[in-house]
Amino acid sequence: MTDKSQEQTKVRISMQGLEVEAEGTQQFVESQLPLLLEKMAELQRLNPNPGIPQIIQRGDALPEESGTPKLHVTTNTIASLMNASSGSDLVMAAMAQLNLVQRKDTVARHELLEEMKSAKTFYKDSYSGNLTAYIDRLIKGRRLNLVAKETYSLPHSERQQFEQIIAAA
Repeated sequence: MTDKSQEQTKVRISMQGLEVEAEGTQQFVESQLPLLLEKMAELQRLNPNPGIPQIIQRGDALPEESGTPKLHVTTNTIASLMNASSGSDLVMAAMAQLNLVQRKDTVARHELLEEMKSAKTFYKDSYSGNLTAYIDRLIKGRRLNLVAKETYSLPHSERQQFEQIIAAA
């Protein structure tokens, strides 16, 4: 009997002038498919006119109307890139998205929770009830700074690590 999860699978997705192809084990392709679709949608939003080719290199900053570059990476993507497997990991992915992508120096607890919920692939309802414990552990481990009551920021060391992770996106 053959193990179907080890058989090679090939997927080709074409959407309004964009085409992505993935090949690997069925498990790999299925795990990467949501990320591929998300990236295609992002590229489509950036270049709604498929008649005009636009090449975006990995890690490039995307242009913003005001002229300052703005990254366009979701919490779900960051969590995927860091192989998030816990509520604490998702807290950090959400902090990175709010701090580095949305450029918020400090983040209120309610903003953090909302951003965590936006990562539908990773978020679990139990994370809401355990958020205080996750935050406390991250503060004690110096992975998160408490700057005011229920207001947090990323320490410089964590910020640097997430900049590298996001640059690889």
